[in-house]
Amino acid sequence: EAVLAAVDSVTDSDLPGVLSNLGGHDLRSLIEIFDEAERDLSRPTVIFAYTIKGWGLPFAGDPLNHSKLLSQEQMDALKQSLGVGPGQEWSPFPKDSAPGLACAEAQRRIFPTAATAESASQLSIRDIPETLSVRAQGWMSTQQALGQLLMSISRTPRLAERVVTISPDVSTSTNLSGWIIKTGIFRSEGSSAAIAESDFSTGWRQGPSGQHIELGISEMNLFMALGMFGLSSELCGQQIIPIGTVYDPFVCRGLDSLIYALYSGAKFIFAGTPSGITLAPEGGAHQSTVTPSLGLELPDLDSCEPCLRWRWNG
Repeated sequence: EAVLAAVDSVTDSDLPGVLSNLGGHDLRSLIEIFDEAERDLSRPTVIFAYTIKGWGLPFAGDPLNHSKLLSQEQMDALKQSLGVGPGQEWSPFPKDSAPGLACAEAQRRIFPTAATAESASQLSIRDIPETLSVRAQGWMSTQQALGQLLMSISRTPRLAERVVTISPDVSTSTNLSGWIIKTGIFRSEGSSAAIAESDFSTGWRQGPSGQHIELGISEMNLFMALGMFGLSSELCGQQIIPIGTVYDPFVCRGLDSLIYALYSGAKFIFAGTPSGITLAPEGGAHQSTVTPSLGLELPDLDSCEPCLRWRWNG
């Protein structure tokens, strides 16, 4: 009786929406939940966002709807419910309508106008030195050379200000520590405190001016971030040079995002280390056998396998 009383005022046509419009469809609620999770960074947070596949369509929630198409009658009914006239399926919203005004504002914010693009600061070829100093100290791994290369870049202000580094929990073991100490870790809200979640003192600063993004063990997020930073010129008129580091066997973990980033035309650099020395007790578990093949086979990916430190000089 209580259930009947609760839905008694709901019409039959509205009832499916009341019972099945789950939280994952509510963008405002999702933003509030993410903000709530961000307020406490001392513990991990898991968010379950339930959604229904095909929401708003006649076959919403149908377990076989993956390849279903709307019939012409269903398509006509959908267009009528959305207020789309004949032949207007691909027409933009009217400019003076609320959706049209919102789209125009978003376009101005995301895509720079010609004047904005011309005034945006871009890296000039004159700002790039012909050579970068990497000191040779006897036998040196290419991984050490990468760290020294970034330190050399950090001493070239016009070039360094455009570099953003990203790593999924492997920044120290991929020789980024020096760069991070010098440039700091990015955090949208300023913090003068160093990261204290480690057994040793890193001296890493956090704040809006930081140029390193430290992820958890999330290679998928690594390539998503590299892809978006790699489109910065097209999206906001600002040229960014994103550089990521990853244990090379775990490139496979983020392969879907990597392929999508390459497909979208993003420009970025990522370096994979086999980590067979830095994680010696784990041995071959961190030594990739397929990553070189991926480097050769993926379209729009230029792959290099420097076997000696001096190869970085080329």
